[in-house]
Amino acid sequence: MTRRLVLAACVLAAISLQGREMIVPVVTGLVGARVFSTTVEVKNASSVDGTCVFTYRGPDRVSGMLISKETVRAGKTNVYEDFLGEIAAAGSVATVCSDGLEVFARVQDADARNGASFRPGRLYRAFDVENALIAGAKRTLCIYGAISCCWRLAARTSRCG
Repeated sequence: MTRRLVLAACVLAAISLQGREMIVPVVTGLVGARVFSTTVEVKNASSVDGTCVFTYRGPDRVSGMLISKETVRAGKTNVYEDFLGEIAAAGSVATVCSDGLEVFARVQDADARNGASFRPGRLYRAFDVENALIAGAKRTLCIYGAISCCWRLAARTSRCG
C-alpha cells in the first residue's frame, strides 16, 4: 500500500512539472569567418516559481543528449548567455517548462577575423514541436503579402498568386 502511494505521488509530481514541449533554435561556435552565439531567456510572469528542462539532442561527439533543469523564480527572468557555447552547437533545443514561463532565443554573429562586436541578431520565441519543419514530414509553408506563396515542402511544389 505504501509503495502504491509513493508511486502515485511520483506520477502526480511528474505530471505537474510537465508542460508542452517547445523548441528554440541554437547556433554557437565558429563557422568559416563568423562566430555565432545564442542567448536564451526564460521569463516567469507568474506568481509561483517555475522550472524549465532543456534537452539538446546532439551528435555523437557530445555523447547524445545534454539535459539541464533550471528554476525560474516568480516574477523573474533568467538569462543564459552563450547557451551551449562549450560544444559548438547548431540545431534546436527542446524545452519543457511550467505554465506561465516564456522562452526566447537570440542568435547573433560577428566577424571572427577582426574581433567585431556581435550584430543584434534575430530573436525567436519558442514554438510547438508540431510546428517544426521535420525531414520527410508533409508540411505546407505559406507566406502572405503582395505576392502570396505556399510551398508543399515534402513534395517540393509551390503555388503562388
